[in-house]
Amino acid sequence: MSSQAFPANQDMGFLRAPETTSLLVQNLSRPMLSVSRVRQPNYNHGIIMPDAAEPAFLISHQMIETEAEIVLDGHNIQQPCHFANHVTVLDFRREWRADMRTGFDAVNFYLPLSAFEMVDPACRVDDLAIAQGTAVPDTVISQISSALLPALDRPELASQLFLDHIGLAFAAHVGRSYAKIIPSNRATSLSIRQARRAKEMVDADIGGVLPLSELSDACDLPARALSDGFRCETGMLPYQWRTLRQTVKARDLLAADQLTIEEIAIACGFSDAAHLTSVFRKMRLCSPLSYRIRGCRH
Repeated sequence: MSSQAFPANQDMGFLRAPETTSLLVQNLSRPMLSVSRVRQPNYNHGIIMPDAAEPAFLISHQMIETEAEIVLDGHNIQQPCHFANHVTVLDFRREWRADMRTGFDAVNFYLPLSAFEMVDPACRVDDLAIAQGTAVPDTVISQISSALLPALDRPELASQLFLDHIGLAFAAHVGRSYAKIIPSNRATSLSIRQARRAKEMVDADIGGVLPLSELSDACDLPARALSDGFRCETGMLPYQWRTLRQTVKARDLLAADQLTIEEIAIACGFSDAAHLTSVFRKMRLCSPLSYRIRGCRH
């Protein structure tokens, strides 16, 4: 798997499920996690594997009993049957694949490591203390999944406020129950002035290519310290923040309905409409055209 800056696995496309609905959960307008219901009624779906390695977990709540052979880091997981109302965790940073032998119906949570810092900025999570690829019972996750089913059935009617609170509860539960926590390095925190200056410069350069060296010079910090501090402040690196701001600007222009998608792409600093569509879909879980036509608010 290749490493990518943005969540290639967030939309669960790598599962190739014929039925998939997704919702994006946010915290202070920042993407926090996503939840998808994936369904495949047929047997022998075949092998699935992530599209890329990235710092996030797949937490899958099985709605029905499912049989799958999981290979993790070259070793078979000795539990082919995953029972209904059980939870399976897999780390997108590790090499894994699954041979789906039966149909499946699952509520999948895409949980990035940065989500834990949004719940508690004082702590960083490096790993989860749970056996990877092994189904375990978790009553709280089962109840959260059940609470999300109506929203997943009718995502266009889902309350974003409800989703955001559910997302915080989910991340907090996983953090308290399973997280291996390492204290944040306070030395990398930005001052109020540095954080404001860095955000202003990135926002002003939304369509450009501001070098990290210029940003770090303006904040009087080494580039590495600036990157760490910016991530501690915002939950993402400077270039990821820029891309988020680009998609926010694109969203606003799409809502205004005055420019073509190609014109919006150029105005927001993307190379073309295809580039905008690719990034927008990963960040907002729908295409720019869908957002404009259907009023998608994920």
